[in-house]
Amino acid sequence: MTEEAWRRRVRQRVQGPLHQFHLTCPPGFEEEARSDAREQGLGEPQVVGTGTLVWSGRLEDGWRACLVLSLVNRVRVEVASGRAGAPEAVFRLALGVPWEAWLPREAPLRVQGTNRRSRLFGSGFLERVVWDAVDRRFRDLGWPGPRRWDAGPDAEDRDDPRRVPLGSTLLARLEENRLTLMLDLAGEPLHRRGLRIRVSEAPLRETLAQGLLRRAGWAPGQTLVEGFAGDAPFTAEAAAWDRGLPPGRGRAFAFQAWPSFRPAAFRHLRQERLARALPAARSRFVAIDRSPEAVEGAREHLERAGVAGDVALVTGDFLAWRPPPDLAPGLLCLNPPYGLRLGLPDPLEFFRRLGRTIRTGWAGWRVLVVCPSPAYREALDLPTALDFPLFHGGLSAQGVLADLRG
Repeated sequence: MTEEAWRRRVRQRVQGPLHQFHLTCPPGFEEEARSDAREQGLGEPQVVGTGTLVWSGRLEDGWRACLVLSLVNRVRVEVASGRAGAPEAVFRLALGVPWEAWLPREAPLRVQGTNRRSRLFGSGFLERVVWDAVDRRFRDLGWPGPRRWDAGPDAEDRDDPRRVPLGSTLLARLEENRLTLMLDLAGEPLHRRGLRIRVSEAPLRETLAQGLLRRAGWAPGQTLVEGFAGDAPFTAEAAAWDRGLPPGRGRAFAFQAWPSFRPAAFRHLRQERLARALPAARSRFVAIDRSPEAVEGAREHLERAGVAGDVALVTGDFLAWRPPPDLAPGLLCLNPPYGLRLGLPDPLEFFRRLGRTIRTGWAGWRVLVVCPSPAYREALDLPTALDFPLFHGGLSAQGVLADLRG
């Protein structure tokens, strides 16, 4: 295949057609993710499972999704799907994909397989068959194929999301003998904004913080106070949302290494989004933590996010702090410490004290609290408008929303 024929194939098979994208978000926050997509002009994704949405668009729309969606952890583009009840069928389906138009030559590639309710048992076997098909496709063209890549936790390109990832990830999902092949556009999960230097204890993922803000009904223009702030994930996300700063502004993406990538088009997309941003936030933001090290980490996080000038940082004990009279009531966000994090001698008593502090000192506010379990929610003893399960740091937790305005 000549270079011109190859470039034509890239345009016809990858850049030009409509593709189906699979989006993942924090479980339970599918409707908030749909709302975010609508606000960003990306249409109406359909919820197809817990934490999973699908949506159609051109490849450049997938770039835009990675850049602007704030609740999505993964954006994957579907490159093939079909019945595959035997290894030969998997191989044929994967071999028919124009991988030379999707993947750079000799670049690292990782194949991840999942197998549910299919006769082909073992995701490792599925991965080998798909890998062999990709490699065969390149070899049939006389081109060097991909290199095997195991992006472990010490892989060089995982250390800094601002760097274009060295490799691509291909997901092979086999369910009830139907195979779906998808390429991950982002590389590192999208909650990694590339803005945090220090990570506090039990860090709250940025995508989960966004989902909780939306669930709590916060919107730009409203006051937000974050107690036990750590590196201030609620504040950083809310301030960027208020300003209109795209969440992916500080990082790079896997698709930037693909043959279909057009640097000038993506540069224009990023610059156009940044040009829309407001010079200052409309809301007032306060982040409080008793640890000077945590406050300094929050300062660095907010500076890298470009919103440090919008936030008042307070070093002090949240339990002793009260909102000043000139601070209009809004949303109070708390991800408090508990036994597993800071070794509290009596975590439930700490939450009972926290509940008393909220009830007596925060009248007129709405309150969002992340609790490790229903027992801690009960210890708060707040007039709860809503409580719901969530997953925080791989563990089951409880979100609590209280309205103290009445």
